[in-house]
Amino acid sequence: MLLSGRVPEPRLPPLTRSQAALTALFLVMVALATWAADVRAARGSDPFGTLLTSRAMALHGTVRLDALGVSHLDQRLGYRMFERGGHQYYVYPLGTSLLATPWVALAHAFGADVVDPDTEVRIQHRLVVACAVLTAWLLLRIGRRLLPFGPALACTVVFWGGTSLASVAGAALWSHTAAILLALVAIDLVTAAEVAGARLRWAWLGVTLFAAYLCRPTMAVFAMATLGWVAWRDRRAAMSAGTVGATLLALFAIFSWREFGELLPPYYRMGMSGGAFTATGLAGLLVSPSRGWLVFSPVLLGVWATWSLSRREWPLGPGWLLVALLWPLTLVAALSRWEMWWGGGCFGPRLLADALPGVFLLTLRAWPVRRPRGAAWIGVAVLATTALFSGWVHVAQGLYNPWVQHWNVEPSIDTDSWTRFDWRFPQFLHSAPRHRARLVAYFERHPPTGELPLVRLEAALGPDNEVFDAVGFDRMRDEGRWTLLQVAELRFAAMPRVSPLSDVSVSFGTNGRQALRIELNEVVLFEHTFDTAMSMVTLPLPAGSVRDGVNRLRFVTPDARRRGRGDARHYGIVVKSVMFR
Repeated sequence: MLLSGRVPEPRLPPLTRSQAALTALFLVMVALATWAADVRAARGSDPFGTLLTSRAMALHGTVRLDALGVSHLDQRLGYRMFERGGHQYYVYPLGTSLLATPWVALAHAFGADVVDPDTEVRIQHRLVVACAVLTAWLLLRIGRRLLPFGPALACTVVFWGGTSLASVAGAALWSHTAAILLALVAIDLVTAAEVAGARLRWAWLGVTLFAAYLCRPTMAVFAMATLGWVAWRDRRAAMSAGTVGATLLALFAIFSWREFGELLPPYYRMGMSGGAFTATGLAGLLVSPSRGWLVFSPVLLGVWATWSLSRREWPLGPGWLLVALLWPLTLVAALSRWEMWWGGGCFGPRLLADALPGVFLLTLRAWPVRRPRGAAWIGVAVLATTALFSGWVHVAQGLYNPWVQHWNVEPSIDTDSWTRFDWRFPQFLHSAPRHRARLVAYFERHPPTGELPLVRLEAALGPDNEVFDAVGFDRMRDEGRWTLLQVAELRFAAMPRVSPLSDVSVSFGTNGRQALRIELNEVVLFEHTFDTAMSMVTLPLPAGSVRDGVNRLRFVTPDARRRGRGDARHYGIVVKSVMFR
């Protein structure tokens, strides 16, 4: 029983000098790898704005972003913000913002204000490096409880570098980053108590599990699996830890009701109703070239080739499988039911990163601890090969290749479903030459269609209207439809011999200073450089420029660049409406 008696707290044996040196070297390498990472696009995605909530809590004691007095916050945050009761809030989970609050307050005391977008990105980067080092340290700590030091260190190095712990949690301050860290703390607490036969620190476990949920709502299932693991050995400990977590959850619900008028903030309720299971989602999560877990981290399978060399007697009871096996399978099944299983713009299987703390236990179970002989060398070769490939994918590509981020948006994985299963251009192999080839392939996949209804005259038409076939555009947003490529087209059908078209008016905005050329069927209608939020131009249509059938209204932005610092505007220009006369 984990609570019986006054057993001393479990402690790991001290490291020898050589072991300490190897541990320090590993942690320094993790710090350097994440510090030098080139993942600006990832840092400008969902995590951008996290520290604004931290600043609001540190200086104003509230999670309301309007307390900051920052103008144009809606333009800066875009989809990352929502409103309730006339107040503005960051849409993503509050846990990471809460944990970062002391560090944001400290930075502010030294003159670093996260209201400045560049400052926020810099501080987020430092926090990510710290989280990566702590994650690696916890992995090794758990590994040392279950394996000798050498195998534990080898498994930790391979697992951190060969999974999304490097390319996702080590790249940006996603909500996963702190949640994974807290999940590892919980696993360490339970493992330490069970291996040593010591009493479980159930209060700490309850707090840790709730904090993990606060950072990432999917961790609610991880919390239940962990409590089930504990209950396998000691129901009293599980009940005590569960009571702590439930009490904190009740307090959070009271806070949410008072602040938002809802029992839980919007993001915490996302996906509660679920959806229909899809084989497409399951295949995409496991074996697709864009998000496949086993494609990006084949070491998770390769390690089982060395099963014959693993530890014969395992010190954990059957309950650990609830976290190591049932939890990952549950997450895969749940995400297979979600319509956006690929997780938007990211690298690899980001949404499955939450399961990695449990999968690490499974990897330790299969890791070799004995010297191979004969045919066992084949298994070692398989493990080494898959480990090297996985490390190259998640470190070399995931942390240092900026083209893997461009892969997400040019064209968009959100709007062009074929990109998710296109083995010609897998994300982890992307490069500048492959990017250009992929854009060519994109337009080849979108030949003009003859099934468009005739364009309507004297009506302001949004670029998502049924009369248009939009190619090279993002999905429609409140401000319009952003171009995703340097060349984007609105294709429309016309019969000029029956209904002549004399001119076209285009309402559009720019992403900073932007050169724009508008063409109709290769005829240049307009060319100018803009630097305004929104403009309208009316352009005469030369005789013969409009054809019977499908026409191409083309927007060319030759020097378009994605803005940094998480600007919610996307690429080049945003088209609000088009009117033909």
